[in-house]
Amino acid sequence: MKFKLLATIIVFISLNTFLFSQNSTSRWQIELRPGIGIPLGDFGDKSILMDPQQIKLDGLAKAGFAANLAVSYALKQNIGITFIAGLNRNKQDEEAFKAGPGISAAPYEEKIETNNWNIGKIMAGAWLQTDLAQSLHLRFHLTAGVAQTSSPYYRYIQIINPGTAQSQVYSYWQDKIKLNPAFCYEAGLQLIHQVSKPIAISFGSSLFRSLMKDRKEYYISPAQYSRRKWDYQVSILTLDLGIHFSF
Repeated sequence: MKFKLLATIIVFISLNTFLFSQNSTSRWQIELRPGIGIPLGDFGDKSILMDPQQIKLDGLAKAGFAANLAVSYALKQNIGITFIAGLNRNKQDEEAFKAGPGISAAPYEEKIETNNWNIGKIMAGAWLQTDLAQSLHLRFHLTAGVAQTSSPYYRYIQIINPGTAQSQVYSYWQDKIKLNPAFCYEAGLQLIHQVSKPIAISFGSSLFRSLMKDRKEYYISPAQYSRRKWDYQVSILTLDLGIHFSF
């Protein structure tokens, strides 16, 4: 439902911009940049540590969908400010949860369920642009802001000696958890081609980074609880194609 609403808003803005904005000297620009988000470093690593006191965890993330919606204002011809709202969805790698061969001498089966990392971000910053040709520009942007993340749900079940009287079942799971809002920043480059007065297209890459913290309280006994201290260092390289409308 959120994706449908976002798509409807984007289409409405784009159509209105195209129909009513024909001023080539306009200082305002709206950009839609869908692409692919590639996890880097710890966020894409595949080791599993279940100790609640562990400080740093790997994200087990795979490449996924990314989208940014930006509104920019040119202070001068080649310098301006920008405001960005974005979303990343990266599925967790089910293969990373498998125990692997040799974990048990007896025959066993594994059942794994998991879903996505969802990262929403709101950022503001500045851009600098240099003209490579009359209709070709190279733009660098640096932004910072706040990210809100929910970690994936997962469920792991291992059945030893399945289908026999000696079968044993082991399982662990974690619900989807909304992490604490966190500071984030992003740096990126775009190659922009001006197609017509109000319309340009672009190819870009950007690096997003944030330290996400899970401080959920959990119960050791009915009268005793502790606070989990899990940190996720999130690094995502995004490759995107964009369309820009001046208004």
